[in-house]
Amino acid sequence: MNNFADLIGNIQAWPFTIIASLIAILGGIYLFRLKTFSDASAAFRAAFADALLRLNSSRDATSTIIFQNHSAHLAAILAFMSYVPRHQRIGFERAAKEYSLQANIQNAKGPLEGLIFDGAPEGQEQRSALLQSIHHLLSFAKGA
Repeated sequence: MNNFADLIGNIQAWPFTIIASLIAILGGIYLFRLKTFSDASAAFRAAFADALLRLNSSRDATSTIIFQNHSAHLAAILAFMSYVPRHQRIGFERAAKEYSLQANIQNAKGPLEGLIFDGAPEGQEQRSALLQSIHHLLSFAKGA
């Protein structure tokens, strides 16, 4: 009988225990999601690192740089898309389409044509537009 009285006496603490448990569970889920987003963001940014470095500092033809990296970029975009928050997904898809458009413009040129074209003002504008589209894509991975 004494155990029953102790059980009834502790009923007042039950709501606090339930609330604390829910907070711990939800906090754990939030931290897990944050960690997976952080890992996915790091991998996404790493996929573009070589191309960004070369586009910013080398004299290589833009078309050559994109040709060598384009398939890895597309794979990274597809892999990262599931980690983008729902409210940002449409913007991410638009940024991915813009990147693909800029990359396809560069892929249409051959290596020799790319070298000649990059020296022209229009070539520099296209390189700048490509860099801008990459930075816009990477802005979705900045929260990590």
